Amino acid sequence: MSVLEKIFGENKNDSASKVLEIPVLARLWREDKVWNGEAVDLPVAVFGDTFEAAVANLQDAVMSHLEALQEIGKLDETAHILRACARNHRVSIDEMGSNQPFVKFNAGLQDHKVVCIA
Repeated sequence: MSVLEKIFGENKNDSASKVLEIPVLARLWREDKVWNGEAVDLPVAVFGDTFEAAVANLQDAVMSHLEALQEIGKLDETAHILRACARNHRVSIDEMGSNQPFVKFNAGLQDHKVVCIA
């Protein structure tokens, strides 16, 4: 049984209304007049002219990445890893630069499909 099946349950009727949150930690920083962003535990990086644009671009990129993982059958494994990373993340003062905010997104999975990023 996969991690998602354990969380959603084996019965599809029971799982239809459940939304599993998968935490994604992101780091953003300003460099060369643009905001850069990266998902700490995923191979996803973006940029934007403003902080808000970089955050929006990062949300879109993370959602697209998770949808691609779903298509190739790797979403279950990645969800398990991201949930474990969220429990283990500790950010030191040295890692937190003055212009490097950290942001946490939650990917929503419903019925074993990526449905949103919040």
